Amino acid sequence: MGLALPTATAAAQDLLPVGGTIVRLTSADNVPQAGVRVVLHRVGRDFQGPVDSTLSRADGSFRFDFNPDTTAVYILSASYAGVQYFSSPVHTNPERPDTAISIVVSDTSTTARIEVASRHVVVGAPRADGTRQVIDLVGLENPGWLTRVPGHAQRPTWSTPLSDVVIGFDVGASDFSPEAVFFRDGQVEVLGPIAPGAKELLLRYLIPATTGNLVFVFADTAREFSLLIEDTGPRVTGPMFEAPEPEVISGQAFRTWRGRPTPADTITIAFPDAVPRSTAPFLVALVGVMGLALIVTAWRIRRSHATAPVEEEPVEVLVRRLALLDARYRGREAEVPASEWIGYQERRHALKERLTRALASGGGTS
Repeated sequence: MGLALPTATAAAQDLLPVGGTIVRLTSADNVPQAGVRVVLHRVGRDFQGPVDSTLSRADGSFRFDFNPDTTAVYILSASYAGVQYFSSPVHTNPERPDTAISIVVSDTSTTARIEVASRHVVVGAPRADGTRQVIDLVGLENPGWLTRVPGHAQRPTWSTPLSDVVIGFDVGASDFSPEAVFFRDGQVEVLGPIAPGAKELLLRYLIPATTGNLVFVFADTAREFSLLIEDTGPRVTGPMFEAPEPEVISGQAFRTWRGRPTPADTITIAFPDAVPRSTAPFLVALVGVMGLALIVTAWRIRRSHATAPVEEEPVEVLVRRLALLDARYRGREAEVPASEWIGYQERRHALKERLTRALASGGGTS
């Protein structure tokens, strides 16, 4: 028995502390929130799921002590008022443990105002098949202290018109799960919660080769709007002004328009007959123009291929997407339609495979 005590003590010393405080936004100040369920998630090559859970104390504090796997990624979630809030991946380095993490939660509203802080649209030159690829990065802002939620009617938390001529609609690395963003009936709809603060939504789509005009209709005022086109042929009309000189990015010239559209404004891009190009460099370095790092991490265009390859998303984004998916479906097999449950399993399997590749390539966090 005397030999067991040092072993247990040594094991306890190997435990890594992680902790912090749950705070709730109010109209006046942030206040500690007691009784919030906090879950520690592990995402690794061989296991993805919750490790431990606890309730925040009267002062909003919480703490876990666990034996970390340094090849895995750990993330915290807090469930409040039906919404899951996530931390950034926690440090697993014992020399600098995360013991002062702040997870901010808030009450909810189905009418909280959502503003369009910025929107940046980049239109590529014609590819070999005549289609043009588009990056459409929307910066949303919830300026209040309530999280916007769909409510029982499942109304979008934010939406905007998008021409139904576009094809290949996809959602890139954003603050929103692709499962919560839909394109239907000429509308982009977000059904996920929008917490207070700034959020980014990255949309990707193709303009068919036969498209003569692409019209953007604005439902909200965009405080900042820019349009970059990698081609000299298209004509742009609407409440925009063209920069006197094109932006040169990686040796490619982009004609640039800027403006501040208001509700009901329209901007029209009139395309000439598509002239395919067989070779061209990546459409990169957009961060230097717009200061938006998500574009670089999300995707690059190779117009020499009919289908553009997409760079793997960062580990942090994949972890968050997997955790969001599990938070929505785990334990609800009996409640959801069989087809929806199968879709969940397929999406989860695909995310796990992508996460495994990202971890194997050294994309984890320390």
